[in-house]
Amino acid sequence: MTTLNDLIEERDLLVRSIDSINRTPDFEDFAARTREHLPAYEKRLVVVNERIAIAKERAALALEDARAALAASQDLPETSRARRVAELDYREAQIDFGGWEDR
Repeated sequence: MTTLNDLIEERDLLVRSIDSINRTPDFEDFAARTREHLPAYEKRLVVVNERIAIAKERAALALEDARAALAASQDLPETSRARRVAELDYREAQIDFGGWEDR
């Protein structure tokens, strides 16, 4: 499974590559050869950005589900395994979702 960091690193690499290609007018031969890769980089960047958007939506949905499960477990004793699992799942979902907020 691709992690958030993997997607962000790939996106950043693609953006740097595209910027580098676009800022290399002085070395015409290098730029010409490198610009051949530009459409593939740009296409991949679109895919990576879409995967990031989908992952953000999934994290939001997972947080909603975890919040609902936690609410449903509130009537259980605090020592109940099901309640403890719901609390852990909610905390984990908060962390996962929080990791997307600033990206």
